[in-house]
Parts: sequence; C-alpha cells; structure tokens
Amino acid sequence: MDAGASKPPRSAARGTLLPKGSPQSPEEQMGGRIAHTLTACTRCRQRKSRCDTGIPRCGPCQRSDSKCVYFDPVKNTTVPRTYILQLQDKVRRLHEKLAQVESQIENSPDPELMVRGGGLIKFKENDESRFLGPSSGIAITRFVMEMAKQNTDTKSIKEVVNEITAKEIKYVFTKESQKPTSKIYPLISSVAQPDLPDRGLTERLVDLFMAKAQYMLPTLHEPSFRQDVDAVYNGSDDPCQNFQLRIVIAISMQKLSTQFAGLADAFYLAALPYLDASIRKMDISTLQCFVLIGQYSLLTPTRTAAYWVVGTAVKICQDLGLTDETTIATSPTGEPLNCLEVDMRRRLFWIVTSMEYGLSHSLGRPSAFCVTHDHINVKFFEIVDDKYITPQGVSPEAQPIMKKCIAIHFFKCAFFKLKYGAPLFEKRDTPIDDRS
Repeated sequence: MDAGASKPPRSAARGTLLPKGSPQSPEEQMGGRIAHTLTACTRCRQRKSRCDTGIPRCGPCQRSDSKCVYFDPVKNTTVPRTYILQLQDKVRRLHEKLAQVESQIENSPDPELMVRGGGLIKFKENDESRFLGPSSGIAITRFVMEMAKQNTDTKSIKEVVNEITAKEIKYVFTKESQKPTSKIYPLISSVAQPDLPDRGLTERLVDLFMAKAQYMLPTLHEPSFRQDVDAVYNGSDDPCQNFQLRIVIAISMQKLSTQFAGLADAFYLAALPYLDASIRKMDISTLQCFVLIGQYSLLTPTRTAAYWVVGTAVKICQDLGLTDETTIATSPTGEPLNCLEVDMRRRLFWIVTSMEYGLSHSLGRPSAFCVTHDHINVKFFEIVDDKYITPQGVSPEAQPIMKKCIAIHFFKCAFFKLKYGAPLFEKRDTPIDDRS
C-alpha cells in the first residue's frame, strides 16, 4: 500500500448533500439551496473507490457494514459521519428553544402594568379596585408572586414551593390550629361584659396599662385617671370616666395575653354605649376616648375602621386648636388653660400625629393634617412623672423619667418619617420615558 493510502491527500472527492428533515433556513424558503460539503470517508480513500454522500454511512461502507469515518483537518482527527446527525439534532433543539423563548417574551405581561396593578385590591366582591399604597406590602407581594410564576413551566405558584415544603407548612398550620388557645379562647366577643372586675383586679390592670401602654402613648394623666377609677367604683355616671376605665381594662387584657383577647373585646363592647355621650362633650376627654379606641384597634380588629377613628381624632385636634403652638395654650373660647391642661393637649397632639402619620404611610396617602413637617411647631410635653404635673405647674424637684423620654423619641421618629416621606407626594413633571 502506497503512502497516499495512509495519509489523506490534499484534494479529495467531494459531494453535496441536503439532509432530509433538517430545518429549512430563510434561503431555502426563498427557493435557494444550501450545499453541505462532505469529504470522502477514510475507507474509500484507502481503497481508492468512489465515496457517496450518504448519512450516517456511505454506500460502500453500508454494503460492507463498516464504520464510516472521515478525517477532519480542523480538529486533526477522524470524525464519524453520525456526528453530522448529532449537530443537526442540536441545531433543531436550539431553534425550538429559541422559538419558545421568543413566544414567551411576546406573550409576557407588561412589567409596568404588573407593578401598577399589584397594589390594587377589592374590599368587596362588586367594589372597584383601590390602591393601598406602595408601603402596604400588597404590591410587592403580588409582584414577587407574578415574577416567580413566570419562571415556572405551568405558570403556577405551586411550582415555586415544592411538595415537601408545602406539606411542612401545612403541618405547622394544622398544629397551630389544634392548640387549645385557638379552640377555647376566642379572639373576639359577641357579648359585652356587663360588670366591672373587682377593685383589686382593676388596680392591677390599671398598673399594667401604666407600665406598658403609657410608655409609647402617654394618653392619660395617671393621678387624674386613678381618681376617675375611684369615682366610677363609687357610682359615677360620667360617660368619659366609664368609657375610659373599660377601654383601659380591655387594652390591659389585650397586652396581658392572647388568651384574654375575647374578654378584652367584651370590655371594649361594654365601653361603646358610653361613647355617644362622651363625644357630645367635645373636649380633651373626648379626644382621649378616640385615642384609646385607636390604641386598642391597632392590635385588635374592631368593628370600626382604625382610619375612621384616627381621622375623627385629627378633626377634633383641629377643632380644639391643638395643631398650632399659638392656640394650644388657650381654650376654644379664648380662655387661658392651666399647666396640666396644656401638657395633656401637647401629649394628645403628638399621639394623634404619630397615629395619623403611621396610618397615612401604611395606606399610601397624604396626612389628614394637610400640612408639611415644616409647619408643625407644637412643643413636646413635660418629661417628668405625672405626679409632679399639677394645674398649678410642675414641681421644682421633678426629674426626667425614662417613660416620657421613650415616647418623645418615637414621636421624633414619626416626625422624621414624615420629613423624608413628604417628597413622595410632591408634584412631578410628566415623565418622558422610563429613565426620566
């Protein structure tokens, strides 16, 4: 055998092939023809016989049932002709995958509409959709769920959480629902509590209220409220005193434990009959009643919406002149107020302000005060213990206490949140594109 048989020559027999079943290119659709050039196989070269362009084997190799390979000068190795079929299959799969991706891109929802519509919810079945604001959490939750579903084959949220994790979550919820507290102690009550607890228990609940609720929201003047408790147990019919005592008991039980939630709601219902008469007074005690309702409803769902209660408290603040430093020290009739009344008016203004700012931030709307942070000039209240604050003035030996300092600190935090959140509602120019 000569040397040419062992080494492929520079020139080789060539042929053309158009594989059957291969995807047509745009040139083929236009009537053109793509030529696939194949070199003669190694066996035909060695035998110096004519080699055709058959795939996966040429005619001579097919008849002799031999392996059909050819020499690839680029890779400098022999390659079987079946490799061409593998390449064609790979190209076909890539074309199908590309077509599928392009179809998904064309049919995918507009991200802008997903973001805008994510925060819209319906409070009732036939009600129109309402926007609860970007900070409510609803928009980002729905947006994340929609994006998660886009990455699944069935466009279902079920594929995001696998079956094992779903069973674990279901088991935890089932275990929680079987706990005795959820079966024995209801969270709400349908019947009002007709009687007050015994005096000793009431004193303990009042102490609990002063120790926990008054830290964040110093709504009541402690010595004055304890005098009101004595008056109620001595038979007083004052609606504000009766309302405030029952709602304080409800808040104390609410903060004591979840197992007393139903009983707390019963005292809340018992306080509501005194509310109408308390509203008619339209003074500081009326505002205290609404603040206590708001304080209770922040932790427990009530029949009355929290935004209505806080909105009414804001209106009372404006009517009583609590929103400006020039009017906070005088009554609506123009008479000067004593030291205790001025201090309570300052407290209630900052409490209602913090509630309104927090609610407006959660609902994604401007504050009901309709003023910017630059126009708030009301000073903070005294930071001494309540027993040193009297109508005649503040006792000289009084020292600052941590309880009042903590409350003022959180009120300042609410003020800063308003300051940095105000640009959200500023009027802006109409955007030209997504980058403007």
